[in-house]
Order: sequence, then C-alpha cells, then structure tokens
Amino acid sequence: MFEKYLSTFKKALLIDSIISIIVAILMIWLPNKTILLFATIIGISFILIGGVKAILFIKFNRDGFLVGFGQVVMSALYVVAGVFMLFDTRLDSITLIGILATIIGITWMFDGMLQMFTLNSYESGKFLLFIQAIINIVGGVVLMISPISGGMILWLTVGVFILVNGITKMIQYRMIR
Repeated sequence: MFEKYLSTFKKALLIDSIISIIVAILMIWLPNKTILLFATIIGISFILIGGVKAILFIKFNRDGFLVGFGQVVMSALYVVAGVFMLFDTRLDSITLIGILATIIGITWMFDGMLQMFTLNSYESGKFLLFIQAIINIVGGVVLMISPISGGMILWLTVGVFILVNGITKMIQYRMIR
C-alpha cells in the first residue's frame, strides 16, 4: 500500500517539477508574452464568471430586486471587463501588472506600519522586526511610485522562485527511492 502511494507521489512530484521549471523559464525569458497570456486567461475567466453569475441570477433569483439588480450589474461588469481585456491584451497586461504591483505595494507598506506599531509588544528580536518593517515600508512605497517596473521585477522574481522550487522538487524526486 505504501509503495503504491510513494510511486504515485513520486510521479506527481516529477510532473510538478517539470511544469514548474517550464513555466519559470518562460516567465524569466519571455516575461512580456507570459504576462499577455496571463491577461488573456484573466479576460476569459472574467467572461466566464460574468456568464455564470448571469445564469445563476436567471435560474435562482429569489433575493429581491436590489440583490437581483446587483447580480445583473456584476455579471455585466465582469463580461465587459473580460471583453476589454481580450481586445487589448497588451495594454491590459501592463495595467494588470501595475495594479498588482500597486496592491502589493500598499499591502507591504501597511504591513510594515503594523509591524512598527506592534514592535513594543515583542520582548526580543525588536531590531530585526524594525529592519523588516522598514524594508516592507520602503518596498511598498517603491512599488507604488513605479508600479510597472516594480511589477516586472516582481514577475521575474516570482519566475526565479518558481524555477528554484521546480529544481528543488526535481532533486527531491531523484532522492526518493
């Protein structure tokens, strides 16, 4: 029983590592094209989400006018956003990277501020927490000031992390007997 599980786990680990390595290499060497692909996938997803919301509204509308109206508006917004993303994926991919970088920047900045506010509640390690808080705040501000270039750097960094993860899984696959 255990041998069968181990064999299945090892196969899944190999497939996962190969896919991770391929995706990471594409993200690193072809960042613009992979961002375009990502924007296209999000555009298609938005259209599907809007369609499903509309179908659910038509089939199961029992919540009253305001909720139903909100569902119709949300469905239409998802579909319209998806269609716009598919019409101009190049502009939308740049916008998407900028929005994601801005959101990450805001998150890092607030995380750093929260760390600063809670610094006194720690008994030890205050210096390292202070350094981490400063790094988060500065990184967040930098991402908010230049979201496009910061987003591209984040995209490439994620690609490197996925590559390292894939290589680590490949090593793990080789080490399992």
